[in-house]
Amino acid sequence: MRVAECRIPRDRAATGFVTVSVGVASGCLGRDTTSEGLIAAADSALYAAKRGGRNKIWPPLAVPEVSAEFGNRRVALG
Repeated sequence: MRVAECRIPRDRAATGFVTVSVGVASGCLGRDTTSEGLIAAADSALYAAKRGGRNKIWPPLAVPEVSAEFGNRRVALG
């Protein structure tokens, strides 16, 4: 079950339900890459995902099936 399919109520959300947007950045820390730079890149990607609409990952990724417990429900994240 995907997050959107759970229809978890959220009063302040435009849809009335919880949605998920994710920004992703990766790299190897070293001379040319800092943790601050990776955080800034992930933050930028998050806002790109939000501009793209609800329930987005940016940049688009092939995400393996991953799930998590939410209360008494298992939610698929990928």
